Amino acid sequence: MTKVYEIMTSDPVVVHEDASLFEARCLMGSHQVRHLPVTNSDGAMVGLFTQRDLLACTVSILADVDQETQDELERGIPVLEVMTTSLEMVYEDSDVVEVADHFLKHSYSCLPVLEDGRLVGIITESDFIKLSKKLLQEQG
Repeated sequence: MTKVYEIMTSDPVVVHEDASLFEARCLMGSHQVRHLPVTNSDGAMVGLFTQRDLLACTVSILADVDQETQDELERGIPVLEVMTTSLEMVYEDSDVVEVADHFLKHSYSCLPVLEDGRLVGIITESDFIKLSKKLLQEQG
């Protein structure tokens, strides 16, 4: 059986809980990710900031707010205020079939991966697509 550590993204990009929405958006853009584990000053994971969280806080283009104003608004809001804190997590040695079932049952797009209580990775829908592609190529 394939284990989570075989397909997860190790050492994911993280954001500090005091970072602004603007900083988080820039991190997401520069690293081309949609999920950022959030850490506190001790380095412990305290939440998850996702593209959905960002979109929920973004002023609509229909509000006729220019990008400079939008950026300024985002600079004033810390990630801590809008991150998701009720998280489920998986472990490096979890079976990917069980994790896939969990994704489907709960409509998750990512799950943090822990080992000995510390964040070691993140597993996303994209990781499952890459695994599917690999398995399909092996078939034929």
